[in-house]
Amino acid sequence: CTMPRSLLLALLVTLVGVGGATDQCVRVSWTGNKYMPLLRPLTAFPVGHGLVGNTVCGQSFQQGDAVPAAGRLLIRGECQSVSSGQLFFNYGATGLRRSETTVVAFVQDAAGELSLVVLHARPEATAGGLATMTLQGSAALTVSGADVLFFDDPPNDPCTLGTDDCVAYNSSTARGTFSWVWSGCCSDGMVFGPL
Repeated sequence: CTMPRSLLLALLVTLVGVGGATDQCVRVSWTGNKYMPLLRPLTAFPVGHGLVGNTVCGQSFQQGDAVPAAGRLLIRGECQSVSSGQLFFNYGATGLRRSETTVVAFVQDAAGELSLVVLHARPEATAGGLATMTLQGSAALTVSGADVLFFDDPPNDPCTLGTDDCVAYNSSTARGTFSWVWSGCCSDGMVFGPL
């Protein structure tokens, strides 16, 4: 993997994403700076993804299909155009979500754009939950124009970190904090990019 830019994300574990436009990889660091080997981002739809084997808004995908640069999803009853990260997030679907677990994935689409996808919990599989995530990015992240592309649920305004769905992110410093609160019927998460 080439490593021309980086991202530092604290979420109980620390994740460092690095990569170039055509060869992206991710290095993971747990508390205490113990690094795991470099990981490659997801570039194709895996088994269990909610869009695999289904037709949604006129699109159908199979396991192993490349994640396209854009697509359409049914969101709150309407087909809407979405980014690749949002397509992978697949609002409301349960395929990759796990009960009482946060799934963090780096997704690279067919055009080479890299997004961070965060999925909290599985709908109807928990009594609800709360998560807070802190992002501390490098100067390279400010140049890339990275920002929140999608946040589930829309943040409250005003909001209180740790008790509301809340986004406090400054794209000029690439630093911020995000919090989610969800009930047992639902799940939460976000898409952040491009990285």
